[in-house]
Amino acid sequence: MNNLDRLLLPVPLIKPGSSPLSFLRSRLSQRIVLSVFGSIVAIEGLILIPSVIRRKDELLDNLAQQSAASLNVATIDVRKDEVVFPDQLLDKISRMEAIPMVVGGTLYDARGTMIGSFGEAPTMTFEQFATAADRTHFDPQANRYETAQEFPLVGVPHWVVINHNASEVSQEVRAFIWRIFGLVLIISAVVTLTTMIVLRSILIAPILALSNDLMKAAPAALSDSNATIQPFASARYQGQNDELGEVIGAFHTMFDRISGAIARRKQAETS
Repeated sequence: MNNLDRLLLPVPLIKPGSSPLSFLRSRLSQRIVLSVFGSIVAIEGLILIPSVIRRKDELLDNLAQQSAASLNVATIDVRKDEVVFPDQLLDKISRMEAIPMVVGGTLYDARGTMIGSFGEAPTMTFEQFATAADRTHFDPQANRYETAQEFPLVGVPHWVVINHNASEVSQEVRAFIWRIFGLVLIISAVVTLTTMIVLRSILIAPILALSNDLMKAAPAALSDSNATIQPFASARYQGQNDELGEVIGAFHTMFDRISGAIARRKQAETS
């Protein structure tokens, strides 16, 4: 079999319009679609991290505010200048244990000596919060959130450390993550689907059509009945005002020149 016979053999053609998603079998489509999907998920993931941290801080601040309000209610008579000793103050504070979010607490005097505690005593020591700017401690493993508040007793500063049950905060943070994650998936799916549709119309379909035409170009140029084979499928995309349209136009120009040269040579050989 000579080279001319090989060129005239039929070649398998890709049918770009056979199925709306058939173009995804092309490696180029897969790379582009996966890149778009991965990029959106990565960007949304970067946005998710500070959003989760901000949401967690909001929930913990709300928990601390509720605790401070409950402490004010439990010690309202003390704040009215009633003479109360430290152990009596501890007894009043311990009533906060009846609140579901409070699991325990500790009372310190101004020198850092622990007067007493109730319930599940906080793990945060006086040295940890007395000089710190942030007088809170969150333990996500144990779902505990501790806050230290200065409390004046007969003109002498005391410190009250309240230990909170933060399980609801952890649950809300997890629910927030799932909500954002679901939203990210929806956005990624919509953008990816739109990209797939746009890719099919302006990139993949013209490329597949041009690929088919390239397979048919040699037999068409060498055939005496090439008029029945034309026009090529890529001719409809020749007018695209982009690089792909220029490539298709160059292919058609090249085919016209080559087929014309072959036709003239055959005519010269037969004359």
